[in-house]
Amino acid sequence: MIENQEQHPNLSYGRLRLWGAVGWALSSFAIGRAIAGQDIRLVFVYAAAFMLLGWLVAWRGTRGQGGHTPLAGERTWRGAGALFRNRRLVVLLALITFLQLGAASINTFYPIYMSELGASRPLIGTAYTLQGLSELPLYLLAAALIRRFKSGRVIALTFLVFAARMFAYSVIRAPHLAMMVEACHGFSFSLLLVASVDYINRLVPREWRATGQALFWAAYSGAGSILGNAWAGMLYDRLGVQGMFRANAALALAIAVAAVFLLREPANRSLLDSQHSDACYQGTKNGNIARLQDVIIGKLEARAEGRSRKHETDI
Repeated sequence: MIENQEQHPNLSYGRLRLWGAVGWALSSFAIGRAIAGQDIRLVFVYAAAFMLLGWLVAWRGTRGQGGHTPLAGERTWRGAGALFRNRRLVVLLALITFLQLGAASINTFYPIYMSELGASRPLIGTAYTLQGLSELPLYLLAAALIRRFKSGRVIALTFLVFAARMFAYSVIRAPHLAMMVEACHGFSFSLLLVASVDYINRLVPREWRATGQALFWAAYSGAGSILGNAWAGMLYDRLGVQGMFRANAALALAIAVAAVFLLREPANRSLLDSQHSDACYQGTKNGNIARLQDVIIGKLEARAEGRSRKHETDI
């Protein structure tokens, strides 16, 4: 998708990602009703069938388009070392990981939460359909919101919505009301996704954008989700599902406050220009230190040579 945007700059990431939300909404609604009163393992049969269909469509649609480019293949991870010296990127990845420490519980424990409230399988499927529908307008409006408020502020806002969403789970005891909370999904997940893609694309050089996005997903779906599910499981055993959501809401709120200060963007410069200026300053500073060292060493060597000649003359 990153390469596609390079070739078609008028096509935004949000407009492409929107179709994933359409598929999520339709499949959640249909499968939720298809498995009502049936063996729950049928979910995996339907999932495998749709994945196979998606693979066939992708395979047919990309045949004859040639090999991969450097952006899509061999350079994906080779730039990771250099990107870890990018302070702003490291801060974002750390915030995303800590957010997922709490927010991962939404994806994993939401069906358990709804079941404990007495929700039926069709109602749970409808809740996931509402998730997908809530994403659609946000993918369309995300670009305008990011231009207006900047991606750093939008990311901080999504953290706050995650916190409010989990707090709502912790106090709602009626399944139909809990289902309505899913209308916030677009303002949390979808907006976070588009804003993070924009933030990273403006933060790193063009040739390392694929690597930057890979690091984002490593933090979000990798480290954050792995640690978050383990953390949520421990909280669930000790506090119950609503107590778990309450504790994770407090964690997400703390991360949101930190993001407000740590993701501030330069007023009149792009993120990449700011990062380049910081690097130039550091390079100039290091260069000045090196030149000063050369001058001192040169003077010491000249003084030592002068003393040596004087000693030879005396002899």
